[in-house]
Amino acid sequence: MDVYTRYRAAILEIKNGNSDIGFQLLLKLCNDEDAGNIVVNMLIKDFYEPSLKMMKNRYELNRNLFLEYPYFFPKDVPVYEELSFYAFKVDEKKSCLFDKSTFTHRWIETNSERETAYFFSEIKEPLLVENETNEFNFRFLMDNVRMSEDVAIDNHIYMYYENPDLFYALMQLIDFSALVKNHQFVFLLGQEERLKYPIDFKEVFGIDYSSMTPVPVRLEELKRLCIWANRPYSGTALSLDALGNNSQVEYAFESDFHILSTINDRLITQDPTFVKILFKVHKTYTLDQIKSFVNQQEVSIKLADLEELFSQAESHFKDKQHFNVIEIFKAIFLLRYLRKKKNPRIVPLILFEPHLLNFHKAYSHIMEQFQYLTVLTCVRDPIRAFLSGYERKNLVTERLLKFVLNSEYGYSDMVDSKYCNHYFAFRFEDLKLYPSQMLMAACELLNIPFEKEMLLVETPTVDSEGKLITGFDLTPLTRDFSDMISEFDNIRLKIFYGRIYKHYGYESFDLQEYVLKDELVMELFEIPFRFEKYHQNLYGHLPDVPNAVTLRSWIFDTLRSGYLKSKYDEVLFPRLLSPAEKKH
Repeated sequence: MDVYTRYRAAILEIKNGNSDIGFQLLLKLCNDEDAGNIVVNMLIKDFYEPSLKMMKNRYELNRNLFLEYPYFFPKDVPVYEELSFYAFKVDEKKSCLFDKSTFTHRWIETNSERETAYFFSEIKEPLLVENETNEFNFRFLMDNVRMSEDVAIDNHIYMYYENPDLFYALMQLIDFSALVKNHQFVFLLGQEERLKYPIDFKEVFGIDYSSMTPVPVRLEELKRLCIWANRPYSGTALSLDALGNNSQVEYAFESDFHILSTINDRLITQDPTFVKILFKVHKTYTLDQIKSFVNQQEVSIKLADLEELFSQAESHFKDKQHFNVIEIFKAIFLLRYLRKKKNPRIVPLILFEPHLLNFHKAYSHIMEQFQYLTVLTCVRDPIRAFLSGYERKNLVTERLLKFVLNSEYGYSDMVDSKYCNHYFAFRFEDLKLYPSQMLMAACELLNIPFEKEMLLVETPTVDSEGKLITGFDLTPLTRDFSDMISEFDNIRLKIFYGRIYKHYGYESFDLQEYVLKDELVMELFEIPFRFEKYHQNLYGHLPDVPNAVTLRSWIFDTLRSGYLKSKYDEVLFPRLLSPAEKKH
C-alpha cells in the first residue's frame, strides 16, 4: 500500500471519529524512512495550516500577556516563528505536539470533564504543579485555591515546566487571559527557574502577606459539591462520619429535614411549594422573606440549628439583601463551616446526603449550578445489605422492600445518566478491611488531603442481636445469616445479582458455560426463600403487614423485573474506587 493510500486511510479514521487511531497511523507514517517528509508536509497542510492564524493570534495574545505578567519566569518569551513544536488539536480533550526538527511527538491532555490530578494531597505549603497542560485543571486550581490576600500567606499556585517548549506550545492552545487576571499563578519555565519556589514575596515584590487579615470563605467561592447517593444498609453513616471528620469538608446528613419537615401536613419533598422553590434556582428572597416562610404555622422545618443559622446570617450577610436558592443552599454549609473558625488554603468541599431515594429529581437544578460535582456512594454485597435491613424490621412497606431487594437495578435510577462521568463508589467491605487506604482513595477522588482524624469515628449502631458495633468493627462482614438464607437461596440471589457482583468484584460463580433461560430463572424465583418464613415473626406486630402470599408476590415481581432489566436494559453503575495501595 503506497503512502498516499495509507494517509487517506488514516484521515478516514479521523473523519469517522476515531481520532486516536487516525493520528497514530499518521505519526507512524511520519517516521517512515522513505515517506516521512512527504507525510509531514501533508500533515501540516491538512491539520496545522487551517488553524495556523487562530493559533498564532492566540499565542501572540498570550505572549503579550506574559511579557507584562509579574510572576512569569524567565521574562523573555520567543516569537511564534521560533517555536520548536507544531501543535495539532486532535479533539476537544487531546492535542499532539510534533517536534519540527526530530519528527518526534508528544500527546498532551488539554481538557477534561473533571480534574485529572490529585492536587490537594498536601496543602501546608504553596502548591507546586509540574507540567500541567489541561485547561480544566487550570480552572479547577483557580477556583479552589484561595487568594494569598484572603489567607494572609503566600498561597500562589506555582506552575513548573521542566521544558519551557511545552508551555510555549500550550500557549497556542489555551487562552490564559481569564486564568491569570487575579495573579494567582506563578509560572516557572525551566529547571533553573524551579529554584525560585517558593518566592519570598516581601523581599522580591514588597508584598507582606503576613501583615494582612485573613478573610473568611465567601459564598461565591463554594463551587465544589459531593452529593451522596444513599445505599440502604451499606455503610452510609460510617462513610459520612469519616469523610465529615476531614477539616476540608463541610457535610450535612439531613435525613430529618427530608423525612420529618412538612408543609400543609405533607412531607416537604412531596409538597409542590418546596419543589417549585428548588426548581426556580435564580429567584431571589430576602432574609426576612425566608424567615417569614419558615415561621408559618403550616410549615415545620426540621433543622437542628435553624435558629443559629438565622442569627449567623443576620450578622454575616449584612451587605447582602437577596439570596437565590443556590445561595441559600450554600449559605447553610458556609455558616456551619465558619463556626470552626478556620483559615483554609483551599475552598472547603460541600458533602450533602439528602437521604432521598430519588434525590436527583429534587436537587438536579442545584447540582447543575456547581462547576465541580461528584456523586459518591458506598456499596455492599447486595445479599447482606438486604438481609441486614430485613432482620432489622425496617423493610415493612412494599416500596422499601422492593427498593432494597432490587439493589443496583433500582439504585441506578437515582442518578441521571448525564452524571455518569461524575459517579463513583467504594465498597463497604473495603472500608471496613482497609479503612486508611480506602479513605485515601476517596480523598484523592474528592481532591482533599487525607487526615488521620478521618479514622477516629465511632458511628455506634446496634445489630439485630443487640451487639454494639462501632467504627471499623468487622462484625458486619462476618455476621452469620444462615438462619435467614439457605445455600440454595444464596445461589438464586447470586444469579439475580450476577451483574452487580461482577461490576463490583464480589466473589460469585461463573455461569457462562451454561446459558440460563429466562423461564428457568423465573422458576427458581418462584420458590419461597427461607427468610420469608420469618416475616410474620419480624413484622407481625406492625399494622398492614402483608400476608405470605402478598409478600411472595412482592419478592417475585422484584426479582423478575430486576433480572430482566439486568439482562436487557442499561444499568448505570458508578465507577468503583479501589483502596489506595491496591490501585496500581
